Amino acid sequence: MFYFIVFTIIFLFAHGAFMDTFFNMIAPNGMLDIILKWQRMLERLYNSKHVALNLLGKALGDCERCACFWVGGVWAGMYYLCVSALGLWQIESTVASIIWLWVVWVSNGTYSLWFVNKLK
Repeated sequence: MFYFIVFTIIFLFAHGAFMDTFFNMIAPNGMLDIILKWQRMLERLYNSKHVALNLLGKALGDCERCACFWVGGVWAGMYYLCVSALGLWQIESTVASIIWLWVVWVSNGTYSLWFVNKLK
């Protein structure tokens, strides 16, 4: 159980660091902006008349809260796969597992948003 909790805390910190690095890379004149023209893509998605494209733009970095939340969901999935592959998963019930992953997802989004804003 100790390793399960430690691994969970490490994943929370890693997600915050990843999101901070991601936002620095997509900032104007950041690495992804220079290579992939990220800000121009976000502007096109933001100015689109389609709601789905607007939401995609928010998830890809136009909105810090939205990006932290959606990437947090992907991160929670990766967390589950890593913990399961290492044999550290401690929760036997399916319902309890879903609740725990939801808590990890929300915690990832909240913590990474706090992490990103604290480092500015």
